[in-house]
Amino acid sequence: MRRTVAVGIVIVFIVSLTAILGAPGRSLAQSTDVTSKSIGKVYVTKSSYVEFLDPHLTQWGKNNVLTFKIRLFNGGQSVIDLLRYGITVSTAAGGSSNALRQQDEGGTTKVLPQAGKDYVFYAVVPNTAALEGIRLGVKEWNIDYPGFSKTTGSVKIPAGYADTVPEGSARLSQMQGNQVRLSAAEFYTYETAGEEIYTVTFAAESRGNQPVKLPEYSFWLQAGSGELYPLEAGTDNKDELNPKAKRVYDLHASLPKTARSSSFKLLAGAKEEEMNLITDVFALLPAKAWNKLAAVNQKAYYIRPDEAQLSIAAEPLYFAESDLPQMKVGTEIVLKNIGKQAIKAPVLGYFLEIDGLYYPLSLEGSGPPATMGALEQLTAVVSADIPKSLKSRSMRLMVTKSLGKSDDPVYRPLLKLPLEKSEDAEHAKTLTIAKSATKDGTPYTLNLGNVMGYTEGGTRVIQGTLTLANTGVNSIKLPEFRVMGITGQKYKYEGKLAEGEGEGRLSPQATMRRVIKIEVPLNVNLTGFQIVIEEPIRQEGGELYRSVANFTLPDLENTQLAGSGWVYFSNGSGDFKIRRTSTLRLPANGKDALVSEFELYSGGYAAVPLPEFQATYCIDGAAVKAEAFVLDKVLGASPDRPVSVQVVATIPYSTAGGEMTVLLGRSEDNQNSNVAQFAIPKADSLKSYREGDTYTLDITGGESEIQLYQVLVYPGPAEDMIEIELVQRNLNKRSTVSNPLTGYLGTADGMYYPLEYESGSGAAIKYGGAAIQTLSGKVPKGTRPETLKLLLGVPVNGNGIVESGARAEAYVKPAIYSLMEERKSGNNGLANLNAGPYSLTLSNVAAKWTSTYSGAIEFNARLFRDTAFDDFDGKHKIVIRVENGGEVITQREFGLNTDDDNSFTLTNGKFQVEGISTGNAGPLVQFKVYLSYKGGLKLLSTQTAALPAAP
Repeated sequence: MRRTVAVGIVIVFIVSLTAILGAPGRSLAQSTDVTSKSIGKVYVTKSSYVEFLDPHLTQWGKNNVLTFKIRLFNGGQSVIDLLRYGITVSTAAGGSSNALRQQDEGGTTKVLPQAGKDYVFYAVVPNTAALEGIRLGVKEWNIDYPGFSKTTGSVKIPAGYADTVPEGSARLSQMQGNQVRLSAAEFYTYETAGEEIYTVTFAAESRGNQPVKLPEYSFWLQAGSGELYPLEAGTDNKDELNPKAKRVYDLHASLPKTARSSSFKLLAGAKEEEMNLITDVFALLPAKAWNKLAAVNQKAYYIRPDEAQLSIAAEPLYFAESDLPQMKVGTEIVLKNIGKQAIKAPVLGYFLEIDGLYYPLSLEGSGPPATMGALEQLTAVVSADIPKSLKSRSMRLMVTKSLGKSDDPVYRPLLKLPLEKSEDAEHAKTLTIAKSATKDGTPYTLNLGNVMGYTEGGTRVIQGTLTLANTGVNSIKLPEFRVMGITGQKYKYEGKLAEGEGEGRLSPQATMRRVIKIEVPLNVNLTGFQIVIEEPIRQEGGELYRSVANFTLPDLENTQLAGSGWVYFSNGSGDFKIRRTSTLRLPANGKDALVSEFELYSGGYAAVPLPEFQATYCIDGAAVKAEAFVLDKVLGASPDRPVSVQVVATIPYSTAGGEMTVLLGRSEDNQNSNVAQFAIPKADSLKSYREGDTYTLDITGGESEIQLYQVLVYPGPAEDMIEIELVQRNLNKRSTVSNPLTGYLGTADGMYYPLEYESGSGAAIKYGGAAIQTLSGKVPKGTRPETLKLLLGVPVNGNGIVESGARAEAYVKPAIYSLMEERKSGNNGLANLNAGPYSLTLSNVAAKWTSTYSGAIEFNARLFRDTAFDDFDGKHKIVIRVENGGEVITQREFGLNTDDDNSFTLTNGKFQVEGISTGNAGPLVQFKVYLSYKGGLKLLSTQTAALPAAP
């Protein structure tokens, strides 16, 4: 079974690992075994005794801690209890103290007949004390003895006693009546930016017949000068050791660079009461730096990161070329569980060794699975960024086990092996020879044909058709191919491969055709040009690719595509001709919009379905993706009426003008091909209009014409709102909807202020009918309308016309108007007031008291149309205020010819404004008339009205 997944850790920092010290640990098979060292026995009865074993002395603050084992052997016929005896420690300087027993949770102090049991004791001694000369004693507790105790005997640690297991040796220890072999090995080191990292393994191997509960070990690394550094365990280990089983502790420590030492020891023990209780000390062979490890060169490679053995293999290295100083290099690693049982998947780290430097190889894709089944195979793609200057150097793969935390890992080396570099695929000499490849074990062929070269704008294009055929019996999903063009001078150019049908899936015996395009500079010699088809080494994609097929081409014949004027092209539906008519640069949403219009005709005698277009602008060599769409509401192109094709893109408004082209392409059956690249010598100018001019929107299915009607100014405290009223007339005999508009107000110094569009009440506008539409926006206070230009057009996005300018990416069919002065009401008092497209006349204004305490202003009102129209919005209102001494007493809002009862109409009506009281009105009040729109108020007229005497 094979799974393609990542099987290691991705380290998130780049670090150069520099060699520093020594040699690796000796293998356990070569080591010698030493037993526990007995200092002596003290008999507590004729047949029972206390034996003292393996004393160790460790500095603790200003004192030393003495740790040792005792073995209580019961040679009698009844149970004895350790609590009956005390253990004493005496130093050469004098003074005696009682030793403390290490806590043993769940342990017993009772020893059965003809059995023995080991215990760990410790005591604090002066820092001047040495092992040699320390006396260990036993006393028996009994209330019948003077002082409740009696000394039974003692032993003295002899001169020359050594508490350290020699380098490369192991210790045979007794645990719960079973022999356990303890050893330290595999001592390695590497250097990071700020620390030296040391890794070492500690192993416990059972040689008994019963399960053994291992101590809760703590570990330290002791430098030759005596400093202790805690060692962290890289993995969680169970505390129970089965018969004949082995536990390996992966240990690591980080040391300051200033703490270099020529020798180290591994100390094993436990922590109690903040003291380090050392039970075993192992001298370590000098730590070996990573670059001192020899690379193994053999047919097959194996690693044992944990208990299970795995096979490992690596493909040749693949390189991603780059013009930058760095380049990406990577390989695919195959890991296989060769055992018959499922195992926990290891967490590995990979490094690339070049000239003694180590570059971490990052895993591409998901993390490792939780387990590996029996004989299961996993693949991982790993890569690193290296200096391009190192490409020619020898490279090796360092395989490590990842220890520590996932966000700050440490690595123990497992294997170093040499790596080959991928070689170029064999070059074909004939264009039409089919190449063979496999995907997931299924064979398929690749054939390149219909190859041609032509110039397009400022580049040369090589185009061809790649035919893929599935020659196997299973369906396959084709890789995400990459196309590269390589010149005879070895310059490389990445090409494009059109998408195929069926999401890239190829059925047995089926074929698929895909169009290849590669662009190269005009001055490139195409003699010996090669097209290379590559696939990513990782199925999900990435930067590293392997060659699938390589085609060497004969000299390519150059053909010229039209750059201006009419261009003729065909698809499966028929023939077409197209030309560019204009390109405009317009302000749009804080950017600039490039808007090009094309005329499309059928190239034959009948209408043909519209093709699907794509487009790209090129400005001084920079490509800008554009949206191409048909503006007209038609299904096909006819030979006698043009279809408007719009190509729209947005660019930063600060983009300087330069050489500009637009590349128009088409898509058919998931195949993309270019129609032509059109040169744009310069952006065209907008057509200007003045008051009274007619601006025609020639959109098939949405024909209309627009005239500028009037400009209104609504003063504000810091900004004025300018409203432009337009008359749009419907010229389409079937449509009843007007075209939406969007626009900007422009100043002479290049400032643009966006305008909001109001379409009207939404009533249907029949052929020949007109609607009053408004555009409004804020400008600095005091700005005169006649100093501004109105830029307007039809709002669009990539799908065509949109109803709201707020959702528009740009606008098409634009025009620019010179605005007139604001139209003001006449000096006729309350007659002929400017109420948008209406004139408002108020008459018979009179004040009266309607009760003892309140009164009202009564008046007549009538609207007159100032121009012919069928629809106007309902957001314009007339506000009438009654003021006294500058304070508003009351006000009322009235609609303009709406269905609301509170609205002025085209017939004369009587209205009143209530809310006058005797407490807030004098003999005279001011009657003010305002036009209200979007929160703005425009004063139309003021008249004084006299109030009769209060009742």
